[in-house]
Amino acid sequence: MSKIYCWVEPAPNWGPTDLYVKAIAEDGDVLAGHLSSSISFAKLDIQHATKLKKYEKKYPNGYDLEWVDDIEAHEGIQKAFILNRHSWFKKLLSEGTPREEALDTVWGWKHNAST
Repeated sequence: MSKIYCWVEPAPNWGPTDLYVKAIAEDGDVLAGHLSSSISFAKLDIQHATKLKKYEKKYPNGYDLEWVDDIEAHEGIQKAFILNRHSWFKKLLSEGTPREEALDTVWGWKHNAST
């Protein structure tokens, strides 16, 4: 069954307990996000009916919604993050962004042609 991974990130400049909750498909497609006031609400907010419709559109044959507490140690979400960056990189190139600029934007490093 297809996977959708959900996780939270800090929400700087908002309230002290506010978090961004996000959902990413296993292929790297970011499907949903929400600003929540706590982790408890985040877990509910990411399953709101409007979000579920997006998930069902992506995976009409079904999906597993998986909560990820430790994104650094989770192999599935890490693969999704990499696929997301590859898609972003390809999009920048297709829009005419120079390769070195796209590399720096997406991966945070500059390619050295002499190496």
